Amino acid sequence: MSDLVISEEQIEREALTLKQQAESMQIATPEDYQSSAEMRKVLKDLDKNIITFFEPMKKSTHEAWKSVCNKENEARKPITEADAIVNKKRTIYYDEQERIRKEAEAKLQREAEEAAKKERDRLLALAVKAEEKGKDEKAEGLLEQAEQVYVEPVFVAPVVAKSVKLEGGGGVSRIKDVEVTVINPLLLIQEIAAGRVPITVIEVKPGALKTWVKATDSKHVPGLAIRETSREAVR
Repeated sequence: MSDLVISEEQIEREALTLKQQAESMQIATPEDYQSSAEMRKVLKDLDKNIITFFEPMKKSTHEAWKSVCNKENEARKPITEADAIVNKKRTIYYDEQERIRKEAEAKLQREAEEAAKKERDRLLALAVKAEEKGKDEKAEGLLEQAEQVYVEPVFVAPVVAKSVKLEGGGGVSRIKDVEVTVINPLLLIQEIAAGRVPITVIEVKPGALKTWVKATDSKHVPGLAIRETSREAVR
């Protein structure tokens, strides 16, 4: 086999030949084991040659792709910036209208509760007077009325709708959202351990975990199954 693959046809031919040899290979003796090591070296060299062969194509294609992406980003930049400006202004307006609406709603709710309290107090006062006059049945009825005074939840309709239908089709909808920032990972882990936060909120990085296990030569770690293995490095 040559040191450098010169065509895709040769790549395919040599790769398929080597795969067939690998499939038919039997390792039953020390000599077979040595021969298989030579085979791995041949495979590694061919793999390097394939990478070398395709590298210029990959590079030119990647450069062309980056150039197109840069042009696309430059063309989109004023649009994305304009959209961010409009979105921010709409959010400021919407949040202010919601603040005003909630304040009005809370005010009306307080007024409704105060009115209900006055009505209950009035009925209770009448019940006391009726009882003082010996009108027990009337007093009992007034007490029942006082208990039944109910304050309905007050709702003030929003000035701005959450969804806006557009004339050309489609629409714009405001979605309720939250921002979450981890400020103390250890406290979060305690909450997960206690079952108050699901374990699915965290992601274990196997690569980083493996690096730590190897660096510390750890053999037994609660929650981990550590098994020593071996692998070959072909040079």
